[in-house]
Amino acid sequence: MNRKSTKKMLALLLAAMMSVSVLAGCNQNEQSETQQSTEETTEQTTEQASEENTDAESAESESTSGEEASSQNTEKITLSDESGLPQFNNPAEDSEVAVIHTTAGDISVMFFPEYAPKAVENFLTHAKEGYYDGVSFHRVISDFMIQGGDPKGDGTGGESIWGKEFENEVSDKMFNFNGAMAMANAGPDTNGSQFFIVQASSIPDGYDALMQQSGFPQEAIDKYNEVGGAPWLDGSYTVFGQVFDGMDVVNKIVEETSGNTDENGIVPEDERAIIESITVAPATDYFNYAE
Repeated sequence: MNRKSTKKMLALLLAAMMSVSVLAGCNQNEQSETQQSTEETTEQTTEQASEENTDAESAESESTSGEEASSQNTEKITLSDESGLPQFNNPAEDSEVAVIHTTAGDISVMFFPEYAPKAVENFLTHAKEGYYDGVSFHRVISDFMIQGGDPKGDGTGGESIWGKEFENEVSDKMFNFNGAMAMANAGPDTNGSQFFIVQASSIPDGYDALMQQSGFPQEAIDKYNEVGGAPWLDGSYTVFGQVFDGMDVVNKIVEETSGNTDENGIVPEDERAIIESITVAPATDYFNYAE
């Protein structure tokens, strides 16, 4: 097949692919209930029993702290990719990361405020204030993406921390690679609270030729061929984060829900993965910056 025919075929293919716009879907009225644990307090009848209990609690606390510190140290990672692409190297040392705790498991994301400062501030502020707690991944399309961040749960809701839409932050350093986190929108400069995570382990056959014709840097083309992604989204959506741990959870969400979605990828309410909470922490808690 010649290049002209290939390009025409890919154009038709991409035209059929669904954008990550904020679409209306089935209504959702679900809120996850916050379960509060109640700690029983047992009164001691003698001073000796009280002292023994205090000593035991102190020892247990020290042991737990030691285990947590040890675990944190062993879990620190160093990302150093030869491509030099920010999404595959350690994030800025003074940046923050987020662990999205979902009913399907944890998804850990690093952020790039140097390239998308407003999008990063928007997401992290919402996360810290509990805005996303109880919110679902309402839209799932296999080999494309999972979308969430809408408190209404139907793709029509959500707002930014400023109470109004904010502009796209498109950078030539950020790409829609597999695992990228980006802002979902209803058109240019209509960002609110909704976001998506790219879930595509490969790109369409022959798409690397189109990227070359479009002027993509070679390192980005090579990385797309290596890890997959959705390069046709580049330039239209703000990429502001990258999953560094938990892509298996993203894949699990797709596997468990994408088969029963409607034509727009909207997941039935009772089958959706829910964000239970989000933990925000310094990048230094997860990444090793020692030379």
